[in-house]
Amino acid sequence: MGALTGQSIASSYEQLLHVDTDGGGNTTTLVPVKDGDNGTTFALQLSTTTAVIDNPTASSATQGGILRLQSDDGAVMASGHRLGVIEFGGAEDTSSTITTGARIEAITDATWSASENGADMVFYTTDGNASQSEVLRLTADNLVGIGTSSPGSVLYVASSDGYVINERFTGADGAAPGFVLRKSRGSSAGSLTTVVNGDSVGDIYFAAADGDSWHNTAHIGCVVEDGSVTNNQIGGKLKFRTSSTSGNMTEHMTIDNAGDVTVATGDIIMGTSGKGISFAATSDATGMSSEVLDDYEEGTWTPVFAGSGGTSGQSYSIQVGVYTKVGNLVTASCYATLTDKGTITTTLQLSGFPFTSSSTSNVHASAALARVENWTLDADHVLCLHMNNNGTAGTFTQYEPKGSSDSATVLTTSHVNDNTSLMCTMTYRV
Repeated sequence: MGALTGQSIASSYEQLLHVDTDGGGNTTTLVPVKDGDNGTTFALQLSTTTAVIDNPTASSATQGGILRLQSDDGAVMASGHRLGVIEFGGAEDTSSTITTGARIEAITDATWSASENGADMVFYTTDGNASQSEVLRLTADNLVGIGTSSPGSVLYVASSDGYVINERFTGADGAAPGFVLRKSRGSSAGSLTTVVNGDSVGDIYFAAADGDSWHNTAHIGCVVEDGSVTNNQIGGKLKFRTSSTSGNMTEHMTIDNAGDVTVATGDIIMGTSGKGISFAATSDATGMSSEVLDDYEEGTWTPVFAGSGGTSGQSYSIQVGVYTKVGNLVTASCYATLTDKGTITTTLQLSGFPFTSSSTSNVHASAALARVENWTLDADHVLCLHMNNNGTAGTFTQYEPKGSSDSATVLTTSHVNDNTSLMCTMTYRV
């Protein structure tokens, strides 16, 4: 072999490396690196744009190309020492001044030994002036820190304005695992400043994009109320807001530290029939069958003096009905005045009630009657109206309160006239 400045380059061609080309090394096609006599092929392949480390062994969970960066100065790695780094750089001017834009490095987290060899993976980026800053750290004990070099939990996200998001583990206070959004008011002489009444603890925003702009569509926020944070005691209020089509945020609901829920705008809507407000925490009476308030409704209905066998040819000067339904109770009121009673056959009824009554046997509701005018009743008898089972009509009867018999008599068409009038209110079960 030849000599250069008095030193032997290699004792044989096998100790040399060469790129396997046709004599020119400038190629965009990957070519292998071989030993000097073109025998052994190494894992490295090169082109003018790419370097590849190839593993020709059958692929498996333990195979694949390996790029190893290591540090070995003959001494044990100490805590905070760098094992290796990958830098990404580019020219910042026309004079080929290369600046690092980002880097990834591995840093030991303790002095190494046979049983201790932990390291953090740290990611840096450059915003300007070649000044690199840490943005992400994966620690040796499986923690992730964003904006902090010392994460205190599995995921810890910090920002310069005092907001911190981190995963919280079950502790002495019995808190369940979850994510915590925390807020401090900066520091004073190295200590956090107390968050006081009215301060925002943190907000979660939900946003949608419009071209290159983000617009908040809703957010959930928490503010301190009832004084400052002292002795681990805090009163907080949770607020829910959404935006209108104009983009203005409006507060719709709050939950205060006493547990009271206030709905500022809109309704509470039950999306499934049969669901409602449960009073399961209250004491129960014998025979209780439901503790859920699942319905409320208001509306109108049309009262009709009808016959159980048929009705026709009627006209009214007044025919008005309103109702309110709360759960399974309906309160229906009406005012009806005939001008022509028409044809009423069989039993006299008041029909048109807005909901079908309960089908439970022997459970009847009776009406409170007022302005009973121009009825033809037997002497000393009074008018009554009770709700029929499983229907939308009530039956008229009369009875003599002070007579020898207290049995009720069902009314017919002969008991009403062309100018009969009635006001009444009935509360019945459905």
